[in-house]
Amino acid sequence: VEFDDDFVKCIIEDFDNNHDIGLISGIQMTPEGEISPNAFWQRKIFKGEIEFMLRSLTIVRRFVHSQKRKEFIIKALEAKKNIIDVPVLSGCLFFASIDVMYKIGYFDENTFLYYEEDILSEKMHRSGFKVCIDPRVRFLHIGGGSTKNVMDNAKMFEISCNSYLYFADHYMLKSVVERIVFHFVYAIFWIDRKTVYKMRKIMGMD
Repeated sequence: VEFDDDFVKCIIEDFDNNHDIGLISGIQMTPEGEISPNAFWQRKIFKGEIEFMLRSLTIVRRFVHSQKRKEFIIKALEAKKNIIDVPVLSGCLFFASIDVMYKIGYFDENTFLYYEEDILSEKMHRSGFKVCIDPRVRFLHIGGGSTKNVMDNAKMFEISCNSYLYFADHYMLKSVVERIVFHFVYAIFWIDRKTVYKMRKIMGMD
């Protein structure tokens, strides 16, 4: 990522003037000069995740268009406030109050590579702290490199699923019924995706 001195000055000013901020960043931009579709996103809830997994099934994706994060981001930024509250902030660059991090118990170390942003933002919200964007400043996200050239898509999917299940069980699902339904749909989703990855590997596409 790339950002300048003014970016840091604005973030420090935000923390000084707003003591309820837990996490904050600027607007994430792509190398093409566009607002990144991964700048921030909505909190994951039971209904939304069930819909997401069903839409992601191979047979369904051909007929159903997925919801676009970019539309949600643009709409949020249209508020034109000095500081914009967001549900979940991307982990590529954010600044955190160390006092707030202490109060919420820091990061949950039971996940690896994936869903740490969702968990951290959820802990912030539950403890009454804000997750924000300062629209005055922007930064460039050149590209992610956490798993590049290290593992294949199937392995990344497996690690992602482990973190996804942990997040769901510990931070999202609120009743026995939700757990049963979620895990049933997840099993179908998992079989579908694993089959796709195996077929791609057999065909030499991965």
